[in-house]
Amino acid sequence: ETLRRKEKILKLQRFSLRLSVSAVKKFLNFNFMLIGITGSHGFIGQNLVEFLSSRQGTEVRRFDRKKKSLDVSSFKSFVSGLDVLFHIGGLNRADDSELVRANIIGTSNLLEAIKLYGKPDDLKFIFISSFQVYPLFETIKAIAEDAVPNPQTLFGITKRCGEDLIRISGIKSVIVRLSNVYGPLCRPFYNSVISTFCELAARGKPITVNGDGSQARDFIFIGDVVSAFGELIGYPVQGTETFNLCGGKLFSLKDILGELEKVSGKRAVVEYKPVEGPNGYQLGDNGKIRKALGWDVKTPLSEGLRKTYRWFEGQKI
Repeated sequence: ETLRRKEKILKLQRFSLRLSVSAVKKFLNFNFMLIGITGSHGFIGQNLVEFLSSRQGTEVRRFDRKKKSLDVSSFKSFVSGLDVLFHIGGLNRADDSELVRANIIGTSNLLEAIKLYGKPDDLKFIFISSFQVYPLFETIKAIAEDAVPNPQTLFGITKRCGEDLIRISGIKSVIVRLSNVYGPLCRPFYNSVISTFCELAARGKPITVNGDGSQARDFIFIGDVVSAFGELIGYPVQGTETFNLCGGKLFSLKDILGELEKVSGKRAVVEYKPVEGPNGYQLGDNGKIRKALGWDVKTPLSEGLRKTYRWFEGQKI
């Protein structure tokens, strides 16, 4: 009897060695969730990883595009066993061929990999799209999710193509159209005009504004973005659903500069450069996501700017 018990234990040990760490955790904890993130080393991805690190019963798996190609097979180990996948990765400033390769072909290959190597019937796919799928409007009106997409940039076109690829994939999905996100870790001259202004102000450098500063956009702080992402993990979705994730308020560049002066305690040195054409507006309607998730914007512009400016102020020159 003792010998049989030892043999059973050895068999169980050998079987356990073949299981992944995540599979063992799932066996021990029915609430365990394996979450994959593309773009995990970028601005939004890093903040999401940090947010999820304190979430009980969660393991995060990161896809490093720098170490892998974007071929279908390169996603094999990444998608295996995932319960939720945040597809944040992509490019927004690159030459045309790179934008198409990363944002359209990369998304297509990722979806194909899920079908081949993942759990296409159970996985929840959360795609981070952009307000750039919408056009700029000459008058102020709130843009809801049912507005007709009409991207005016190649980046916006690639995001719109990504949305369509997801819709026809058959994988249950949430499409999140982000407005202008800002906050700590945001790259100046790349991710956000607010990060650019904060970096220049923290270094005591002049700020250049294209136009008269009246152009206005919808801004949202990164902390509010990742809190909404956290709510989306447990959101019951069937088919494909689209949400605007935005602040729901317009702020002009002059508004931002005024708040930045209050936060920094310094008078900003601003040079305005004339540009041709209308400024345009983009105001988002976030009513749908607020109702669906019980979520709301918590961070006013003044507080978000203060946190962002302090972060840039603490960086080494």
